[in-house]
Amino acid sequence: MDEIQARREGASNERLHIALLGPPSVLWAGRPLPIPRRQAPALLYRLATPAGASLQPVSRDQLCFLLWPDLPQAAARRNLSVVVAQLRHALPRDDVLVVTGHTIGLHEEAIVTDMATFAALVPHALRTGSLPDLAATVRLYRSPFLDGFALPDAPEFEAWADGERQAWERRYLDTLATLVAGYQAEGAYSEAIAVAQQALTTDPLAEEQHRTLIALYIIWPSSHCAEVNLRRPLWASPRVLPGSPRHGSSGA
Repeated sequence: MDEIQARREGASNERLHIALLGPPSVLWAGRPLPIPRRQAPALLYRLATPAGASLQPVSRDQLCFLLWPDLPQAAARRNLSVVVAQLRHALPRDDVLVVTGHTIGLHEEAIVTDMATFAALVPHALRTGSLPDLAATVRLYRSPFLDGFALPDAPEFEAWADGERQAWERRYLDTLATLVAGYQAEGAYSEAIAVAQQALTTDPLAEEQHRTLIALYIIWPSSHCAEVNLRRPLWASPRVLPGSPRHGSSGA
């Protein structure tokens, strides 16, 4: 109790960092924040998943259905109230949760999430034509959504998570494809090859990426292909996307 109170006393300017594109991670002041049980983290992960590029409150009825689909509504609502209290107790700021009689949400000014950041940075990078920004964005995707986390007794939660997992993988692969095209247009073939290989690691059956990779191998001398290192920072060079206002004004 004293530890939680101490965290809250110094919490006014700190933000909770939630990463869900990979094994879920909740950090406070750079350190993992323990959240007990399974339903409380599951509730937090659902609330931290954006609709589009922003967070939206979720109705109590929907949350009850996700977490306790087989319980009567009254029992599920009682369970939800208990889990909300557990989550509020674990969080270091009192204003992270926004609770009303009908919805539960998160205060966007109190948290940072990798998903909302990803959703906001991609259109920004496309508008500015910045390949480094786009490459930095794809680094936010560490592995599939909620990798390693499951609620076996909540099939509706699992179905929701699977849908989000597929949607975010598609978004990630589309962003990689855009990045490959940008590097290719700039003549940055080693970077393009590295990103195409990265995409095929996630989706080995992507025929278009296979064709692109073959074309890149033909264009780029084979002696250079052996030098491609996937650990090289892809955002190291100040290149821009083709068709952007800056395209043609910076060197390749």
